Amino acid sequence: MYKTLKSGNNVAIICILIAFLSFILSGCSAETSTESQPVTVQESPEEDQNISASEDTVSVQSFRVLSVDEAYEIYSSGKDCLFIDVRNEGEFKISHIKGAILIPVKEIEANLDKIPKDKIIVVYCNGKGCNKSSTAAGILVQDGFKQVYSVGGLGIYEWINKGYPIE
Repeated sequence: MYKTLKSGNNVAIICILIAFLSFILSGCSAETSTESQPVTVQESPEEDQNISASEDTVSVQSFRVLSVDEAYEIYSSGKDCLFIDVRNEGEFKISHIKGAILIPVKEIEANLDKIPKDKIIVVYCNGKGCNKSSTAAGILVQDGFKQVYSVGGLGIYEWINKGYPIE
């Protein structure tokens, strides 16, 4: 009833399938920063902070991942903030957070001079399965931005489902 493996062909096919599935399931996580300075992600409601262990270690800069509701609190607070959509132009044209600007994640480094360092920066993408906003936030903190947040959850889709302002 069961066939035995007579050659390494079946094992090779299984390995190829596993590698292919891993690639497919990684979604947009293939877009990562190549910067060498470490970045940490905080998912707790604590204040953002720079952490340094001692004189001979590198300072670790961080950003915090916000829930969509926390992002909306910042949006509606009246604080000086900038929402950056890091998806592509086509997705941005379909809908985006009202007042947000578009800087696709692949263009963040080339546009750092257009982003004010004295504002709260909130970056967002499609949410789960897409790490474009985390990649962009990492690039921003590595360039010296202090108040950087990445929207987690289901990103723009959750924002829309909650009835928050869009254009």
